[in-house]
Amino acid sequence: SSLIRYASTSTTRQAFRPPNNPILSDEPMLADPHVLEYNDSLYLYPTSNEADFIVFTYDLTSKDAQFVKQDTPIFTPKASFLGMFDFDLTYCPLSWTAFGKHNLAWAPHVFNDVESGLFYLYYTACLSIGVAVSESPLGPFRHESILCRFCIDAFVERFDSQLYFYHNQLFDSHRSTLRQWMKRLVNAVSFSSQITVERQQRQEEEEGNTSQVGFLGIYGQRMISPTHLDTTHSAIKLVQASEDWEFQSSDITSTSSLDKFLTSSLGVMKGVNEGAWVFRRDNHGEGGDEYVLMYSGGGANSRHYRLGFAAGPSPLGPFTKSSTNPIIQFRDIDDPIYGPGHHALWKDPVTDKVWCFYHAKYSAEVGWERYISVDELVISEGSEYRMSLKVSLDDGVLNGQQQGQCGEENIK
Repeated sequence: SSLIRYASTSTTRQAFRPPNNPILSDEPMLADPHVLEYNDSLYLYPTSNEADFIVFTYDLTSKDAQFVKQDTPIFTPKASFLGMFDFDLTYCPLSWTAFGKHNLAWAPHVFNDVESGLFYLYYTACLSIGVAVSESPLGPFRHESILCRFCIDAFVERFDSQLYFYHNQLFDSHRSTLRQWMKRLVNAVSFSSQITVERQQRQEEEEGNTSQVGFLGIYGQRMISPTHLDTTHSAIKLVQASEDWEFQSSDITSTSSLDKFLTSSLGVMKGVNEGAWVFRRDNHGEGGDEYVLMYSGGGANSRHYRLGFAAGPSPLGPFTKSSTNPIIQFRDIDDPIYGPGHHALWKDPVTDKVWCFYHAKYSAEVGWERYISVDELVISEGSEYRMSLKVSLDDGVLNGQQQGQCGEENIK
C-alpha cells in the first residue's frame, strides 16, 4: 500500500545500482514498465513488440547485477475484440494500429497477493483488460477472467484489507459515444478516410456529440478478489484530462496510418490521463493518511507525454491535481528527454531511495519507438508536496546526439 511492501531481510542485500539509461538497450521497442520486488529480486515487465509478455530479472544480492531477460515468456494474451468475444482470439482486428502485435497487448501489471501467495497479471488486449494467475512471478500465467471491456492500463493495489482496481475507461459508458467511435472506426478504414472523417467530425460538431470523445480519464473501483470486481460499487472517475499540458499531442506532422487513425479518427489524443500508479503517504500531518495518484498525460506517441500527480484523502479520492505538474518540464524541441511517462515506482529498503521506471522516446518525431529508463524520484515533504526526477541519459543514445547528464528536472 505504500511505495514498498516486500522489504527483504537478507543480510547480503545490496543497494540498487541502476544501469545506465536507457536500460535494456539491446531490446528494441520497450515501453510501459512495471516493476515488482520479490525474494531479493526485481522483476521488470514491459510492453514489447513480441506477441508474448516477457520479464527481466535483477538480483538484488549481487554487486554487479544487470537486468536479464528470461528465456521463457510468462504469458500469451488473447484478444477480446471490442467486447464482442471472450479472450479466445489470438488476433485482434485492430492490430494494424500497433507495430505488428496481433493481439494489441500492452501495459502488464503484476500484483503479488500476500493473502493467497499468488501472482496476478493484469494486461490490456484489444481494448479490454484481462487477468491471469501464477504461483511464480516468472509465470507461466493462466488466464482467469475479463475485468472490463473498452478499457486499458490496469493497476491493482491493496489498501488495508480492501483491493482497488484502477484503469482507463474509453467511453465513459455512454452508448452515444460508443456509436460515435464505431462510426469513426468505420470511416478510418475506408478508402476515402480523411475526407470521410472530416465530414463526420463536422456532423458531430453540428449535433453536439463530441464532448466525450478523446478525454481519457482514470477510474477506480473496489474488488472482491484479485480476479473479480465489486459490482455493488460502480467505478468512480478519479481524474481526467484538464490541464493544458495534458492536451498536448504532436506539433510534428506524421505520415503514420496509426497516428492519423488516433488523432483524426478516434480523437484519443485530444486529452489524456492514463497509466495510474497509486500509493499512500502514511500519517500525513494532522489530516492522517494521504493517497497519491500518479499518471501520464499528453499524446503517448509524442514528445509531450509526461508525468503528473494528484492527492486525495482516500484510495478513491477525491483527488486534486498538483499545481506544479508536470513532473518533468519540457524545455524545447532539442530537449533530450522526449515523452517520458507510463511509469512504475519501487523503493529500495537499503537506501530508502525511490526509483522511477518509465519509458521515453528516441526522438521528437511522432511514433512509438521507445526505451526504458530508471531514475531517482525525489519527494519533498515541505509546505507543498512536490516531486522531481533526477534524469540521466548516456551519451550518443538519441540519433547520435551527445546529450550526457541532463541534471535534475524539478516540477517547477
